[in-house]
Amino acid sequence: MQYHPKLKKAMAQIKDILIENDIAGVVILHTPGFSEFLNHLTPSYSCVKYSGGDVMQIRAKKEDFNGDAEKRNQVLCDTSNMFYNLSTIATETAYNLSGVSEKLDAILKAEHYGDGYSSHTDQNN
Repeated sequence: MQYHPKLKKAMAQIKDILIENDIAGVVILHTPGFSEFLNHLTPSYSCVKYSGGDVMQIRAKKEDFNGDAEKRNQVLCDTSNMFYNLSTIATETAYNLSGVSEKLDAILKAEHYGDGYSSHTDQNN
């Protein structure tokens, strides 16, 4: 998979900002011929855990919170709210972008080749 160094650098800075401010985010960057995305879903208020690769788990057992059911319930609610807000806004944005893209492609008779996108963790070898 191809990537653009400028996008890697910018995405690393954005990820640092998300971590520093303890916030979640769904980010897509673009430069001609390349795009990169980041799903940062692990701020302290989230019960999302990545166990390697693209495997995401929701930690929701009482023992994950030292038996504190109230804390567990709060983190589950905050995680649910995070997914709801990010997915709702991302869906609305994608729908609007898709409509414009389809219209431009029809007018320009554009053809797109390859998969010029990568996740923040993808690298060329």
